[in-house]
Amino acid sequence: MTDTCQAVLRVLARSTPCTLSREQIALDSACSLDSVKRAIHKLHRDGWIHVNRGGNGRGQRNQYELTEQARTFVLMQKVLAR
Repeated sequence: MTDTCQAVLRVLARSTPCTLSREQIALDSACSLDSVKRAIHKLHRDGWIHVNRGGNGRGQRNQYELTEQARTFVLMQKVLAR
């Protein structure tokens, strides 16, 4: 898993479901907006997160939920970082 994907997962793990905008995720993860978009797509495609689309039109935020595998991964990263 790339460093960007790991950084995005850590941000998404702060609250479930996460309703932060992609712009805020980029700020919190210290990644570019384009990198966050790619990471969210990859994490969703690879089964690490579920994305619930925020409805039709602009201004509707998505909800991001981590799978059990992703929650375990983030927890293990925290433990190993100590």
